Amino acid sequence: MTQVILKWFKQTELWIIPSDWDIHELETHLKIKWRIWWKWLKKSEYLDKWFAIINGLNLVNWEVTWHNVWRIPKDRYDESPEIMLKDNDILMSKDWTIWKLWYIKKLPEAATVASWIFVIRNKSNLLNQDYLYYYFKSPYFKQLVNSRIEWAVIPHLYQRDLNKLQIPLPDNQLEQKTIAEILSSLDDKIKLLEKQNKTLENIGQAIFKSWFVDFEGFKNDLVESEMGMIPRGWDIGKLKDVSIIQNGYAFKSWDYVNEWNIIIRTKNFSDSWYVEMKGLVYLNDIKANEYKKFRFELFDFLLVMVWASIWKNVIITQINIPSLQNQNMWNFKPLNECDRFYNIFAIKQLIKQNIWAVSWSARDFFRKDQFYNFDIVIPSKDILSKFDNIVRPNYEKISLNLLQINNFSNLRDSLLPRLMNGKVRIK
Repeated sequence: MTQVILKWFKQTELWIIPSDWDIHELETHLKIKWRIWWKWLKKSEYLDKWFAIINGLNLVNWEVTWHNVWRIPKDRYDESPEIMLKDNDILMSKDWTIWKLWYIKKLPEAATVASWIFVIRNKSNLLNQDYLYYYFKSPYFKQLVNSRIEWAVIPHLYQRDLNKLQIPLPDNQLEQKTIAEILSSLDDKIKLLEKQNKTLENIGQAIFKSWFVDFEGFKNDLVESEMGMIPRGWDIGKLKDVSIIQNGYAFKSWDYVNEWNIIIRTKNFSDSWYVEMKGLVYLNDIKANEYKKFRFELFDFLLVMVWASIWKNVIITQINIPSLQNQNMWNFKPLNECDRFYNIFAIKQLIKQNIWAVSWSARDFFRKDQFYNFDIVIPSKDILSKFDNIVRPNYEKISLNLLQINNFSNLRDSLLPRLMNGKVRIK
């Protein structure tokens, strides 16, 4: 079959691109550095302070998790000046989990990298660094990387291979800059909403701790109980007095379809307390109606109760509905709706305090009877109502923000490949 290409596009060894773009090898524009083998660090050299050294585990969601970075002494940091990090560096993992990225807009502290990270620097006046970063994030670049490692037993990207990978480049730097600005503006909106959500979460946590852990505002009227001093008029009960624990259902993979009713599985539990909207499976309406018992309600609280992901928990928001509860997780249903958010925070606290509830067998699991019999402080109804009136609007806002984040993410992910192949032009 003959391929017809419009005159303002051309076929290249990569793919069809605009006729005024060119294909360049990355080594033409980049300096790529990494910690060479004879400078490998021993685990015994890592410290709790001094200079940060970033590894692949620290690259999460296009950012660095600074709370768990390893640290090294000054002499080890000083021996490799070529990989001392700078503003505008791009980091890329090259071993095991390939293609994890971090773009250093502003380095928060002195840092270097472990041996399985590339430090990528722009040496060219023809390549916009922001454009380069979004090209690295594109599915096209991921395909190129995978083509170099697909037969490897242990995935590894060599510097010589990365150097020879190609990039389609508008010859107009203004076009490169504009492409990057469009994508960056969407990322900025997402980060702003995520920051707002974190603030709203922290407010809820702070109020819960102040009222129900530290008893601020109630200290002048405390009485003795089997759990220590508590405000007068409050009770001590069991978890079963405030919440029902519902098991999920073992849905069959042959019933999965491509849309309609989401099945929430434990693999969809993110580290951010919300459901990851990727890798989802679905049931059609007819099948879903057979399992109404397992339908989620807004702000249901879920806990993984078996195996490696035990302890992970998420809260159901608007973007997850309609959805159904899969096996290997519990759904904590409040007996009274106005108690829902108090129960969520109280159960999260119980989880932290009762690590012994796991069986610690080869197949770790929580036992429902142990959870039901955990002691819990039950505040007065008026206090619970006040707490709900303060916290619920915050989580309604969080829920709406997550919808917006998903919309912006989908828009960015659909625009990214089309901007990078020139099918959408910015003039």
